[in-house]
Amino acid sequence: MITIYEAILLLKNLPKEELARSIRRTADAVLNRDGFFRDIKYLGLQQVPYKIPNGGTTIKEAHYLFYEFNVPRKLTSDVIQEWDLDRDTVKYTIHPCEKFRTFDFDKCTFEDEMKPVPYRPEVAKLVHKAKNYARKHSTKRELNIDSHFYPFSR
Repeated sequence: MITIYEAILLLKNLPKEELARSIRRTADAVLNRDGFFRDIKYLGLQQVPYKIPNGGTTIKEAHYLFYEFNVPRKLTSDVIQEWDLDRDTVKYTIHPCEKFRTFDFDKCTFEDEMKPVPYRPEVAKLVHKAKNYARKHSTKRELNIDSHFYPFSR
């Protein structure tokens, strides 16, 4: 079964020609395993949130790439292994993409959307939920008025 994956790759700060070869190598890791790309986005050269040790040097900025691709589930570990062995890949994160959500047009009604905010059914449910929460979690303290003790008397 072919699964949709999303991946963020961080590549070393390289000159353009070497960067193009590195991107090609990481893409070939997917393409050589019967995968195909749905989307490739180059997010630019950015500073990394923390210093990343890599091969005796410290990486402070990297090229960010976003891949959305399909690959057979059994071959995902091969793609990960090849990205691990690539000398220009600093870090990567890969995870299965959620199923493409289909919008249910039967639930959406134009009449409900045109109502003022307090009269919309979703808002009414949220207000009702908030009132119930406030009622359950309110801390009411009773004053002990029946006490015959007056603290300020001598």
